Amino acid sequence: MVERVTIGDLTPNDDPDRGRRSFSLADALDAEHMAPRVWEYDEGGTSNRHYQREQEELYCVLDGRFELDIEAETLTLEPGEYALVEPSETRQLSAVTDGRILIVGAPNVPGDGVPVNESDDGVPESE
Repeated sequence: MVERVTIGDLTPNDDPDRGRRSFSLADALDAEHMAPRVWEYDEGGTSNRHYQREQEELYCVLDGRFELDIEAETLTLEPGEYALVEPSETRQLSAVTDGRILIVGAPNVPGDGVPVNESDDGVPESE
């Protein structure tokens, strides 16, 4: 059976401290092997700096403009642009404008993200 939803069908999970709302498509679509979700960001909103233990993450900008810091590189992403990040690469997403981005993690491993803090010398260290 094919599952179908719209963002309007979903209840957002608000994170006002980070200027974002998330919508879990994995739950709504009963996805077993991937973890798709849509994040809505206010201008200046950010994700936490993190890496994944197992999941690759595909980032697809739906609208707005984002910067994706991956290790020592910063990518500017606009609507219709995609980026694939390997699990071990430290990344952080920032909204340059209000926007919406689809992020698909695979395989679907709940709790796979590992937040990191920057130490005084700029080297990521686990929280």
